[in-house]
Amino acid sequence: MTNKGKKHTFSRNEMIDLIIRWRIDDGLTRLNILDRLKTEYKYSQPYSYELIRDASKEFDLRSVQNFGEDLKEDIERFEMNYTKSLEEGNRKLALEALKEISKLKGHYVERINLTGKIEYNAKFPGLNNENNDE
Repeated sequence: MTNKGKKHTFSRNEMIDLIIRWRIDDGLTRLNILDRLKTEYKYSQPYSYELIRDASKEFDLRSVQNFGEDLKEDIERFEMNYTKSLEEGNRKLALEALKEISKLKGHYVERINLTGKIEYNAKFPGLNNENNDE
């Protein structure tokens, strides 16, 4: 099946932004986007896959940037709680707020105690001493 008709002449960055908007605003799946790129925009399948891949990378990059801003806001809120707790003389609450700040900054590793014993008992006929006539 050949795609006939005029190709759209959008820049690569414009198409990547458009694909991201389709994913977020319209909730389109990758398959829907691939189909739209091939039918409506007359792009080849390999190029369409490249655009979808690059849009996914760009989306992840933007998400990390937004996550960083959210993280800063969370740290600021805990710092305000920490200061308020110290002013009120609530050392226990201040310590908890300080722990949360440390976790958010990556300085504090929460330790989890895992205990348990896993045993495997395998029997091999002829190799185990059981049922040997020797």
